Amino acid sequence: MFVERLLRRHVGRLPWLARYFLGKANIGGVNIVIDRHYEYAFTMKCLAELGARGMDILEVGGCGSVLPLMMAGLGNRVVEVDLYPWDIKYPDLRVITGNVLDVQLDEHFDVAVCISVVEHIGLSRYGPPTERLDAAAVAAMRKHLRDEGRLILSVPYGQDRTFPRYHHAYDARTFAVLTEGFAVERQEFFAPLGRIGSLEPCAEAETHRFGRRPLPYAITCALLRKIPS
Repeated sequence: MFVERLLRRHVGRLPWLARYFLGKANIGGVNIVIDRHYEYAFTMKCLAELGARGMDILEVGGCGSVLPLMMAGLGNRVVEVDLYPWDIKYPDLRVITGNVLDVQLDEHFDVAVCISVVEHIGLSRYGPPTERLDAAAVAAMRKHLRDEGRLILSVPYGQDRTFPRYHHAYDARTFAVLTEGFAVERQEFFAPLGRIGSLEPCAEAETHRFGRRPLPYAITCALLRKIPS
């Protein structure tokens, strides 16, 4: 298509945010690398290490994403909790419209998955700003996990800052506060170091230059194990 050819030719001239949303839209053939590519790959790698199938999984904030379907397609039982309704029907995928902070769930889960969500909770992007609720959201997910359950989590990472219209960004100290009650089993880092600001795998030290501004940002993906109370 003409539009795709035009985008492929000129994508490097677009503002970072425009490239990001084109990446989220999965425009075919356009050379864009965004956080979701690494986050989804990290999630599937962790699930493979945990056994890949037959698990009860709580996914938070994934409305419209392919990730809940991928996890259910592997043979897991997935419960999706999101603020927004999602009229999708798929075997072993149940969607609940609500806030993870107060949703009532009868079951407990082997794994919780939360990709690029908690950094927005309590900020104006998803409603009137209230207060810092990111750690409360992680604690709510922890409550729904079985003993020794796992949390797969991704957040912006580098310098600790809060951008009220966008998200929180974390450093090592504030990430430890956010994930209190969990032990880190695996952690990977990605930063916009590529030719046009595309994310690339990196060392933690390379994320430290990011966080002064809301965009673009580095991220961390972590596999965390619940520490029994």
